[in-house]
Amino acid sequence: MQYKRQEGFRLAFPDGLAGTFRILRLEEKNVNSREGDALIHDISPKGAKFSTALDLPLYRGELEVSLHFTLYHEPFDIRGILKWQQEKMGRQVYGMTFLADSYRESELLSELKEYHKEHRQGDK
Repeated sequence: MQYKRQEGFRLAFPDGLAGTFRILRLEEKNVNSREGDALIHDISPKGAKFSTALDLPLYRGELEVSLHFTLYHEPFDIRGILKWQQEKMGRQVYGMTFLADSYRESELLSELKEYHKEHRQGDK
């Protein structure tokens, strides 16, 4: 698995965070796929790990996807490149690096911190 976890903050979702994804580009060819269901396992300001029942054609070249999710009442639609794939318990798990021009990192980090604070207090 070639995924660098050097970011300072990564929020894990033990039960998963529901989201959707769409394939935008395969190598140099634009694609407009249908939306697929995603279960997000963790998010950092630079990337995410999610799973789906779909086996995406990562072996055919660079895949750009759009990942849509709502975090602490704020919707996000972030583009990124899939970096790795692993089969786990009948699902395909993907590591994604976000494209810097598709979102505001400071806004995502702020929402991640608020989500963490709200859910940590809910556990007490």
